[in-house]
Amino acid sequence: MVEDYGTEAQKEEYLRPVAENDQLSGLAVSEPQTGSDLAGMTTKAEKVEGGYELTGEKYWVGNAVEADWLTVYAKTGESDDRYSNYTLFIVETDSDGYEAEHIPEKMGMRASKQGHIVFEDCFVPEENVVGSEGGGFYVLADFFNHGRVIVGGHGLGLAAAAVEEAEAFIDEREAFDRTIDEFQAVQHTISDMRIGFESARALNWRACEKVADNDDAGYWASGGFDSEEAARAGWENLPRRTHSGDLRGRERHPAQPHLPAVAVSRRGVRAPQPAAAAPPRPRTRAGPRARRRRPRTAEARTTRRTPADESAKTPG
Repeated sequence: MVEDYGTEAQKEEYLRPVAENDQLSGLAVSEPQTGSDLAGMTTKAEKVEGGYELTGEKYWVGNAVEADWLTVYAKTGESDDRYSNYTLFIVETDSDGYEAEHIPEKMGMRASKQGHIVFEDCFVPEENVVGSEGGGFYVLADFFNHGRVIVGGHGLGLAAAAVEEAEAFIDEREAFDRTIDEFQAVQHTISDMRIGFESARALNWRACEKVADNDDAGYWASGGFDSEEAARAGWENLPRRTHSGDLRGRERHPAQPHLPAVAVSRRGVRAPQPAAAAPPRPRTRAGPRARRRRPRTAEARTTRRTPADESAKTPG
């Protein structure tokens, strides 16, 4: 965003050190109570002499603690046009009024450290506005179009790994004196995984072209099919490994103690545990076809009939 909408002075002061690997940066948009609603953020930037003072909170911010500076999305207006009330700022993380801390360990993408930021009258000079005041929503929307197709690539990578691991496994796993890749049901599963993956990849590549050409970029960037295909491929792969006895142990995530325990494999694959099966009901003879015996009296239990008794009942 600074490259496309920033001033030459901003690019020289902030982008060059990042490009030379001397500094780290990040983007602060989401808030504790607001995620994807870009026109609903509450962090405010109040105009003061020489610049702005930021007050509010940001959450799920990459490099919130590690970065040298961040691009921060804040509210600068109260007009009826809710999309024209936001502005982007370059905020140096050593500024007074900037406090950040790490969010506890995540379940995935652990190489990216996320943080929680609190702004309290954090001063930002006017020359650190990116683009124009009130134009932040539109700049950010364009940026997210590019980011979404990149996230689609993340999903494709996960799906490709799941398919490759599943194929390698079925080529080695043996049952009934042959490898399980010879079973038709297994072949159907692998085929469905490959079809889904290739379809998602073709869609993502087309979306990349459309976004790069700015051809209805918002529509093509909002598909979200690739991460779904990654999840599907991963769960399709899971039964193959579960049946081999590869999943061992149970683990409760340290940062989410309220979550149920999950199974963990030697490769770190996580899977929800199925609900415990209800104990089998005892089999009884009760029912329409059950044979019921009339209880015998004490006299009947002590008296035995003989053939002579039966012949005495015969007439004539």
